[in-house]
Amino acid sequence: MKFTRIPMPYAKVLIVDDVPTNLDVAKGILKPYRMQVDCVTSGIEAVERMRNPMVRYDAIFMDYMMPEMNGIETARIIREEVDSDYARSIPIIALTADSDVGSEEMFLGKGFQAFLSKPINAMRMDSILHQWVGDEKREPFANSASMHNAEAEPGKTSQIAEEETPRIEGIDWQAGLDYFAGNRNAYISVIRSYVDSTSRIIAKICSVTKETLADYAIHVHGIKGSSYGIKAHGIGKQAEELEHAAKAGDFQLVSQNTPLFVENAEKLLDALSSLLKPDTPDTKPVKYAPNESLLDQMEEAAANFKIDELEDIMKSLECFKYETQAELIVWLHEKVNQMEFLPIHERLAQRKQEISEGAK
Repeated sequence: MKFTRIPMPYAKVLIVDDVPTNLDVAKGILKPYRMQVDCVTSGIEAVERMRNPMVRYDAIFMDYMMPEMNGIETARIIREEVDSDYARSIPIIALTADSDVGSEEMFLGKGFQAFLSKPINAMRMDSILHQWVGDEKREPFANSASMHNAEAEPGKTSQIAEEETPRIEGIDWQAGLDYFAGNRNAYISVIRSYVDSTSRIIAKICSVTKETLADYAIHVHGIKGSSYGIKAHGIGKQAEELEHAAKAGDFQLVSQNTPLFVENAEKLLDALSSLLKPDTPDTKPVKYAPNESLLDQMEEAAANFKIDELEDIMKSLECFKYETQAELIVWLHEKVNQMEFLPIHERLAQRKQEISEGAK
């Protein structure tokens, strides 16, 4: 269903989710609002952001089920331990792929202002944004006729031809395209993220034991949410059933059904990977080494958790093939996709120091 999304260019929000694909899904849904969207992959990082006096957000959208520190514990620390009026009052919206976690009232009693089920309903998101983020006093076009639907953006053509409607068993392409308001490039970008992140999660669940059932439940929970997000309902449903079994302590069911689940998931990932491969040979121009200025900018962007800048710099670096340090570009691509800011910053800072010392 089409509806008008009123841009909020003045707003800045933080999304917290341990699965990069879920972050990309949320960013895609928020894209028409033209707000600044920052992303982190853990509750620990979210708390660090809230303690940083140089960063201010209008709202936090936070996954409920994360490893190390879940959303409820993260919200508690923000409310009780950060010790500022800003932290005590910032709207925090719970995100969860669990339909049986409990009612919205449970989250409201745990420091949250609202609740969003995953996959995120666009109209429900719009309602929450207007209630907790929108501010007509800061919106220069609040009553202007120029407030129109900021849907699919023209721009770079994806690797998949515009006229194609891919037919991949296990994924509802048209539903996914509709979910991102017809923005084909946004949907393909999320699919690419799904392939990268899901491959890594699958590697973590293959050797499940009774002692690792709790971690297993968190991993398949992540696959469930991201699969539903790209409209891969079959894999999402299988992950959901395995998650329930793991939470119930049913190791026998989990161990019996995981191999088939992994096989089905890998078939889908292979099909999606083939879809994303360019049909034409690589004709990128060749350079001797990556641009040092871009690497310095990437280090600074990583240090400040600026994912959009990181992605833009990565695209610029990947416009070329390199005679030397090609493995660094591959490594950076992987870390940017996983939103692992600290390793990027540390490696590039160390590299810069080594170059500086070598020049002396």
